[in-house]
Amino acid sequence: MPTIKLKAFTLLERVRTESPVVHHLTNWVTISDCAQAVKVLGASPVMAHAPEEVEEMVQLASALVLNIGTLTVEVVRAMKLAAQSANAKGIPVVLDVCGAGATSFRDRKCFELLDEARIDLIKGNASEVARISGAQVRTKGVDRRPGGDGPGGGGPEPGPEAEVHGGHHRSGRPGG
Repeated sequence: MPTIKLKAFTLLERVRTESPVVHHLTNWVTISDCAQAVKVLGASPVMAHAPEEVEEMVQLASALVLNIGTLTVEVVRAMKLAAQSANAKGIPVVLDVCGAGATSFRDRKCFELLDEARIDLIKGNASEVARISGAQVRTKGVDRRPGGDGPGGGGPEPGPEAEVHGGHHRSGRPGG
């Protein structure tokens, strides 16, 4: 068995043996899917969003997942409390920057989370991650990959002036 497959198998077996709790403060649209994915892998999901309990809930968790897809000021407050508690505990924090680049509110809240807590992994599509990295891109929808219609995409990557929209990019350049 190739090394990467063996490593993946070993990690999956470890998850199934230990059944770690994964605490999510996630997008209301995908909350059920997130819980099911974690359960299928053998972990135990918990979806606690109340600022009054997130710090305590993190103490039961082995990882924290934050998703800004359905963002409110109250949810961000809870995310900051949970992330700071996770940092103090030493567990990984994942931030899904869903919709970053679409509005200044989302951008501000992403940067606040990044400034106020240690984020171990940022998840997002090309335009979202580019925006959080400082590029001047605008997200208009869920894109698979700039420059293509299918999962493999194609074409040039967008430059800093590009606008990513639903799997396509518009740069103002010919062919863009």
